[in-house]
Amino acid sequence: MAQSTTIYRFALYSMGLLSVLTLLAVLDRYGFVSLSTQTSQAVLLGMAFMLFVWFPSILTAGVIRLYESTELRADDERKDNKEPTATAEDLRADANEAVDAAVTAKRDGRLEIAIEQYAEAMELYHAAAAQLTGDVRETIEETIEQLQTDRADLQSLQAAQSSFREALQAGEESFQRAIAAHADDEQTLARIRYRQARTQFEAALDALDDSETALLETPVDVAIETETTLATTQLDAVPGLSAEAVRALEADEITTVGDLDDRTEGTTRTETILRPRPVERLETEGTIDPETATKLTALSWAHGENDYTFAEKAGITDRYHRSTIGFEAS
Repeated sequence: MAQSTTIYRFALYSMGLLSVLTLLAVLDRYGFVSLSTQTSQAVLLGMAFMLFVWFPSILTAGVIRLYESTELRADDERKDNKEPTATAEDLRADANEAVDAAVTAKRDGRLEIAIEQYAEAMELYHAAAAQLTGDVRETIEETIEQLQTDRADLQSLQAAQSSFREALQAGEESFQRAIAAHADDEQTLARIRYRQARTQFEAALDALDDSETALLETPVDVAIETETTLATTQLDAVPGLSAEAVRALEADEITTVGDLDDRTEGTTRTETILRPRPVERLETEGTIDPETATKLTALSWAHGENDYTFAEKAGITDRYHRSTIGFEAS
């Protein structure tokens, strides 16, 4: 670049000098100026030198520089378009690893990553097939077709799971909010939230039955907002629990909501869900009334984490029945 600029400047300066010499020669020829014989000869010699020696030299240097620049650009383009150095075997090995990563991600429920890994595997297989012929290439192309099918199925599952997950997330958040309101004796709010939860879980169950794809082929994780958590996990601070009930629970080493959950030994049924065994005993003995027993049962359903996983239909059915019980009790 610097050499090209220098040649360009020399050419400009030379043109300027030639113009001056030409002007002097013309003015002298027509008598506008009077130059001595030696000066006139020097002007003519200078013009001849520039026309027949200097300008051809500059032109030659410019042509050489242009050629070199063109060659450099051509070299850069050849480097950019250089064929990949990876062999077909290397590409196939990398593609196999991508497929393994996709299968693992799919098993773990990370569908987005699985889809990306399938795409990468297909790209690598395509690159490998381009270097091969015959039966080996045909085998790779069949593998690519299968991967396209697997990826398309996964994309369909992801789309179906999206609305399915939304229903489960809305249902679980409403369910946990209902439990918190139930614990604080906010009956109207609890009833509203239980009804919302039941509606969402029912929608999720309908989607599960109607879908042509296995929506629970992989576990579905849903996030739970922190505002759904209980105001307190200490049972002696829960509104509406009598001192007698608290003492009776403490006698069974139950002092927190987590202790209630640990002692929940009921199973899901069509109509109802069994209470935690200590709660059922206290209700039978008359230590607590049915309303308090229902509140303690609801507290045993509380989930204190920021996410919840649905791995099978029974878990959604369980949530639906619990929401129904809470709604009818509040």
